[in-house]
Amino acid sequence: MWEFYLPTRIIFGRGSLNRLGIEVKSLGEPILLVTGKKALRESGILDRVSRILNKEKITSVLYDRVSPEPDTEVVDRGVTFARQNRCKVVVGIGGGSAIDVAKAIAGLGLEESFASIAEYLEGKGTKRINSYGLPFIAIPTTAGTGAEVARNAVIINRNTRSKRSFRSNYLFARIAIIDPTLTVDLPQEITASTGIDTLTHLIEGYVSRKANFLTDILAIKGISLVGESLISAYNNGSDLEAREKMCLASLLGGVVLTNSGLGIAHGVSPFLGALHGIPHGVANGILLPRAIEFNLSSSIQKFKSVASALGEKIEGLTEKEAACKTLSAVERIVKELGIPQSLGEFGVKSEDLSELAKKSLTSNSTRGNPREVSYEDLLLFLKKIME
Repeated sequence: MWEFYLPTRIIFGRGSLNRLGIEVKSLGEPILLVTGKKALRESGILDRVSRILNKEKITSVLYDRVSPEPDTEVVDRGVTFARQNRCKVVVGIGGGSAIDVAKAIAGLGLEESFASIAEYLEGKGTKRINSYGLPFIAIPTTAGTGAEVARNAVIINRNTRSKRSFRSNYLFARIAIIDPTLTVDLPQEITASTGIDTLTHLIEGYVSRKANFLTDILAIKGISLVGESLISAYNNGSDLEAREKMCLASLLGGVVLTNSGLGIAHGVSPFLGALHGIPHGVANGILLPRAIEFNLSSSIQKFKSVASALGEKIEGLTEKEAACKTLSAVERIVKELGIPQSLGEFGVKSEDLSELAKKSLTSNSTRGNPREVSYEDLLLFLKKIME
């Protein structure tokens, strides 16, 4: 038995941002527009959004306090800000962090007993939401996180030194608007880190214990799209066809991870962000090759399919040899993207690994890994990427 759930209405295509005014108008106003601190201003996207909303005479207020690694404080302040301005709709526009913060604010916007999102985070949080909050529209400006169709928001709790999910079926976006033209001006390093995050979602979702018939189909298509387009988008940011394919791959990755879960790389990467400030996509770029290496023996057939989807020549090879082509392909992609290869480059020390392993062992992603993972496995796994 398996399940598949996706209540979000998806609007995909070049120029689809122009639909924002019409879509939001039917949901109410004022709207809370949640973004990062400066990227949307510098790119001109924020001005585009303002013009679209002004054309429909829609009142909005801006909450532009989201950092790349958002914490409980920025969400709590956002909920208060939304209530003070009596917002009826939340629109998150930006990378995964902006969308996650917007998603959390929307989900908690109507909670009567709300004090802090910390009480709702997996791990030590004890509260759950039991109904929909404010209507939420997600507009990604990167091709990587899939947050626009995911049912969780990943938030750092600095008091517990952890990065956990606020998760509920009530958190799905009402509408996701995915306009590939918004990603054309992304810097190379963001294209690289978000792109490898997409590939990690797709591969880990494909081999996850909870993978099913539908997620397998979507994952393999997404992996193929990444193989066709990620390096092209990285080398030539104005290649709109490559950008469009990466946006679609990211969307598919979000759908996959929401329904299949992930694996050991995503079990570790949030804590590298929370404890050592390593950007999420970069962390996954460091972890993914070793995660594939760790899981190869448990998913030979699936890794053979991944290799084929990435364009590797596997004719005449044994199943194991073909599966190993996935590892060499991913290592090559990570190298071409200029992603660092070790934790030591970020100041992580050997004495830090025990805490990392203990926290990573508690992750739902680690528990979904196709191969059973122990504390000792995690220590050895982390030692391999220290230097």
